[in-house]
Amino acid sequence: MEAFVILPYRKASEVLPEELVAEIHKYFRGGCLYVAHRKNVDRIKRDLTIIAMRREGRTVTEIAEWFQIGRASCRERV
Repeated sequence: MEAFVILPYRKASEVLPEELVAEIHKYFRGGCLYVAHRKNVDRIKRDLTIIAMRREGRTVTEIAEWFQIGRASCRERV
């Protein structure tokens, strides 16, 4: 069974500058828009880089040392 997390709802106009809300409206007319936590975005970028490095032929050990993570953690991503 999957667990669902209910995220807190915040009005864009209450937390973002008016100019930014206007810019967002150019691309997104309305509805629920999820903005990932910065930590999640950074982790996704790191994971994609790990995958790319592995495809380039780098070893798991090299990649793990580069990102200062364990080899097992590196292998989970590739």
